[in-house]
This record gives sequence, C-alpha cells and structure tokens, in this order.
Amino acid sequence: GFKVWLSAASQAFIPLPKRRLFVPSQISKPTLRRQLRSYRRSLSLAHQRQAALNLCRFFCRLPALKRAKSVALYISSDGEINPAPLMHLLQHLGKEIYLPRLNCDVSSMDFARYKSGDKLIKNCFGLLQPLPKAKRINLRQLDLVALPLVGFDLEGNRLGMGGGFYDRAFKPSHRKSPLLIGLAHQGQHCDELPADPWDVPLNWMATDQALIRVGGVHSFA
Repeated sequence: GFKVWLSAASQAFIPLPKRRLFVPSQISKPTLRRQLRSYRRSLSLAHQRQAALNLCRFFCRLPALKRAKSVALYISSDGEINPAPLMHLLQHLGKEIYLPRLNCDVSSMDFARYKSGDKLIKNCFGLLQPLPKAKRINLRQLDLVALPLVGFDLEGNRLGMGGGFYDRAFKPSHRKSPLLIGLAHQGQHCDELPADPWDVPLNWMATDQALIRVGGVHSFA
C-alpha cells in the first residue's frame, strides 16, 4: 500500500548536489532562461531518475494533498524534473490526473483528464498532450496544479519558457483558484528572479531536495 511505498521511497532517497544561481540585477529573462535550460539539460540520466524519485518524497508532504481530488501534472521535456513517478503514485492514491492541452492557434491552454495508457499527441511545440476528445475540466475545479518551470526563487516567482500559457490560464480573479506548486530540480533555485506584473506567483515549490512554502516553513531532507 501507500505506507509501504513511502517507506521504500524514503530508503531510496539520495541527496543530490545543491546549487543556487546568483542572478545579476541587470540580467534579462531570455539570458537567464538560456542558462537555466542549459543547466537542467546537462543533468545525467541517473541524476534525473533519482531527482524524480526524490520529488515524490517532498510533494507528498504537501498538506493539501490529502483532501485533493484533482491534480494537474505535465509530461516532462527539455531536462525538466520528471513527474512520471509522482503521477503513478497519485493515481494509486485515487487522485484524478489532468494534463495541459495547448491550443496554439489562439495561445490558450486547458487541462484534460489522463489515465494510464491514454494516447497522447504532440502539439505545436512538440510536447505531448491529451487528444482533443479527452474530457476537459474547468480550471477552477482543479485542486492542485503542478507547474514545470525554468527557474524559481523563494518569493514564489517562476520563470517559465516564455509562452505565458500558465500566466494567462491562472491570472488572479475573485473566483476559487487551485493551489499552484512549481516542480523543479533544486539547482534551478535562483536567489532572486526578475518579475513582471502579469507573472502569476506560486504557492509552493517541490524539488528533489525540499518542499518550500512561499512566505512560510521549508521542509528539507
């Protein structure tokens, strides 16, 4: 069961090298994005595999996870930390999994239900996503949304790939919003990120080394 899996995951936990990037005050987002993407692509396959397992350990410490019914994840690419083991675990716990689905013609994104074995297709960026016929969920009905990212800081700022899909989808409103959790390698941590007014901040960050609450307590290994 779940307790057995968690015990095995704890025994399998291996601390990975820590790294934090100092960000010069005048650096541009495109330059910083290139540096951080290069870093995560440089990680070995063994490092990536261990990071994906470690991520499960910390994500499962999220207080809101127990009551959550619907969780949005993503299919990793370009060196992003891989949430596939986490997806399998959450499915085992009975959570409904949703994946982002881009409409490149109008630069919009929705989320569609995903079950193990469902067919995925490539979008205009070459990223795998659910079929058009897959069941869509209203964004406000999602409980937790795990976002990929290029860089993050402890203030909840997230540097993405530059498309703005997540910022547009989850722009602040008076309606209920899901909890936003950035997933990353700990080495994508920056001391301070440049932020624009339209950037949507994260509530939590989960990495291979820690669970970090914005403005709150951090849980490390």
